[in-house]
Amino acid sequence: AINPGNSGGPLVNMAGQVIGINSMKLSSDDDGTSVEGMGFSIPSNEVVSVINQLVKNGKITRPALGIELVSLDNVSAAQQKSILKLPTSVNKGIVVMKILSPSSAGNAGLQKYDVITEMDGTKITSEATLKDVLYKHKVGDSVSVKYYRDGQLKSATIKLSESTASLSSDSSSE
Repeated sequence: AINPGNSGGPLVNMAGQVIGINSMKLSSDDDGTSVEGMGFSIPSNEVVSVINQLVKNGKITRPALGIELVSLDNVSAAQQKSILKLPTSVNKGIVVMKILSPSSAGNAGLQKYDVITEMDGTKITSEATLKDVLYKHKVGDSVSVKYYRDGQLKSATIKLSESTASLSSDSSSE
């Protein structure tokens, strides 16, 4: 349990080892809604990675695909059939809405309306799972992706580039 006022403190396991840094604790609202006991922590291995990058480079570098995306969950069934031409068996994934320039995904042949369903053998069910897989890699690594284009399953290998502020826009991008 994370006690009130303990955000930013260590999260320890039963052996007394620091396993995270507490970042937020939700508690009751003024309207009486209670969400007591819901806390969030940054895993200690992520903290170490960030600190090491900051010490070495003075900045944090994350890999990117160079795309703007939307979750397939946010696309209507009619559009999944008419625009994306997806088989009915495909109901989870990430839709490529735009290829940014420069773009590692574009260099690998991905296009607008491709639906990424797998990366490095992991099923991509949401933007969060895509980020989980992506952030396990470094800039310059290659990742295998499976995606649907016009109802056909295809695969590609993408060499990850560095994410930059110049690539991002108002939409969600990776």
